Amino acid sequence: MMNRKFTAREAWLLLLLSVMLLALFYYLALYRPVNLEVERCAALQVPVEEDLELQMMKATRKKKMVDELENAPEKQQGELLPYNNIKNEITDLYEALSPAATYNLSFSEAVASGNIVRRDISISFQTENYQKVRS
Repeated sequence: MMNRKFTAREAWLLLLLSVMLLALFYYLALYRPVNLEVERCAALQVPVEEDLELQMMKATRKKKMVDELENAPEKQQGELLPYNNIKNEITDLYEALSPAATYNLSFSEAVASGNIVRRDISISFQTENYQKVRS
């Protein structure tokens, strides 16, 4: 067996080699993988921060629009003038129902809700055959 004692120089060189191997192991097993993961996470963070900024801007704009809508009734709104589109409606319905043998139109009263005016129309018609309905 080896009963030889190392000289001081050999002991220092073995110690230096051990320290270098430990440093290399630390670098390869810990330092480099951790730094690569930190860089990868930092690269993922940039788009997330940009998306967060965009969402915050959208939320700010939405809040501003909601505030404007809530304060809008306090302001003077323009006057809604009387509007009657019945002539155009009748013309369009006549063109659509002209192939029918007979038809009946029943109009309800116009109902205003806010800035929208609605009128229900009941339509019944008869035709000679199916092909006339499809044309």
